[in-house]
Parts: sequence; structure tokens; C-alpha cells
Amino acid sequence: MNYSEGLVSAYKTLIILSTLTTVLPYAASAIADLVLQKRDVASKGWRWQSVLISVGALAFSLFVIFGAGLRDASLGLILLAAGYPVYYWMKRKNSRDTVI
Repeated sequence: MNYSEGLVSAYKTLIILSTLTTVLPYAASAIADLVLQKRDVASKGWRWQSVLISVGALAFSLFVIFGAGLRDASLGLILLAAGYPVYYWMKRKNSRDTVI
């Protein structure tokens, strides 16, 4: 993304990045739900409605991630990873401020 690509290209890249930063945690939560479903299968059995929703959410997420392309998907991962230090810093700061 540079000056010669134009404003439309910059807007398109920003829209794709904002979509990817939303879809990546969505895919992670779908995978986490499938893992939790597999752990609970011995005690509660398969809850097929939840499994189908998780598989559908994961399929949609992967479709969006692969549709964005490798360049934009890697930029989205970098953008998401850049927020983790800020998250942990704020979490640590807030835990020191709370008094029990």
C-alpha cells in the first residue's frame, strides 16, 4: 500500500484487515468449542447442534481468511499480535488497582 496504489486500495486493505482481526478470534473460539465438545463427549455425549454451529463458524472463518489472501492474512495476524502486549499491560495494571 503506497501512494501510487491510490486511496481505493488503501480503503480496501483497511476493510480486509478489520474483517480479519474480527474473524481470527472467531475461528479460534470455534476451534475451542470443538475441543471442549470433544472433552465432554464422555460425560454428556455429543451435542450435535453445537458441533454443527462450530464447524460452520470455522468453515466461514477459514473461507474469509483464505479469501483475503496471504499478504492480508499475515498483516492481520501481526496486527492482532501487536495488541497482546497492550492487553496484558492493561490487565496487569487493573489487577494492581483493584482492592479485595
